[in-house]
Amino acid sequence: MIGLVMAGGRGTRMAAMGEKLALGEGGPIVGRVVGAMAGSGLYTRIVAATSAHSPGAARILRADARVEAVETPGGGYAADMRAAMSRLEGNVMVVPGDLALLDAEALRRAAALHRDGGAWTAIVATRRYAESLGARPSFFASVDGAECCYTGVSVVAASLARAGGAVREDLRILDDRRICLGVNTPRDYALAFGSTDVP
Repeated sequence: MIGLVMAGGRGTRMAAMGEKLALGEGGPIVGRVVGAMAGSGLYTRIVAATSAHSPGAARILRADARVEAVETPGGGYAADMRAAMSRLEGNVMVVPGDLALLDAEALRRAAALHRDGGAWTAIVATRRYAESLGARPSFFASVDGAECCYTGVSVVAASLARAGGAVREDLRILDDRRICLGVNTPRDYALAFGSTDVP
């Protein structure tokens, strides 16, 4: 399986804090994500989708020997993911570059939920759990009667992602703060690090 780090977003909701993926206590957030991926033992390759919108993250990723950085158009999450997938084959685990608390064990838990069979496995968290952490989730779906939010972590065959169009989703619940807490706003940064002071 290939690991794909999504690291090309604008990060506009971070206001004056700066480029979110280059921030973080104890090292840049995107570097922590790559470290978790490398330590998981899940991937034959780690590829990072970068764009001109995130030059700091791109510099960090290009300097990391564990990563193959690929430039995408910066047209948004879905468009950049398809652009990156055009260069990949086989199963790909997509991981947002803003999961500040991510570690190898959380990735292994998420990967274990994937079932082969032509579907796009999307890891979701229950809305109740996400909100109990202080998160303000969006993009909801119903899973077995529970309202759930997408985490951005997913596993899909690259050929399905490249094709575009409708793909059957297999939504799998994983209530785990390491997967659930993405840093999109200064408030999210404070939830992850306990402070909005930028190191």
